[in-house]
Amino acid sequence: MKQYLDVCCLCRPFDHLQNHKILLESEAVHTILDLCKHEHTLVSSQVSKDEIQKISNPEKRNQVLNLLSITGEYIFLTDEIVSRAQLFHEAGLRTYDALHLACVELASAIFITSYDKIIRTIRNNPNLTRTRVNNPVFWVMEEHHA
Repeated sequence: MKQYLDVCCLCRPFDHLQNHKILLESEAVHTILDLCKHEHTLVSSQVSKDEIQKISNPEKRNQVLNLLSITGEYIFLTDEIVSRAQLFHEAGLRTYDALHLACVELASAIFITSYDKIIRTIRNNPNLTRTRVNNPVFWVMEEHHA
């Protein structure tokens, strides 16, 4: 099974964990990354690396980049991805989010995000993509009956 975690998810383990939602998402991200070390495949992309480079705190940026060391499949930005992302952008997603979703489609992976707007946009537009999109906590609960 392939998972693609967006940058918001990859940052979760390094966010302030006082908020219960963030804490739960952080734990779920750790679980998903652990699965990707052993039995699943972490998919990453040029889009992720570009977005991570925008993290202003150099320590956090390096910590997040280190998580990608277990990447099993890497997607480079192509004209096809940019074109597909334009459709997602027109549906209301931000540029990076649209590009991530297009990369996920190309990889036939599951898109894991903690950004509720992406999840709502996909659920409200069921014909927009065939890609499964889920919050990390709900994905772990659904897939592993936690």
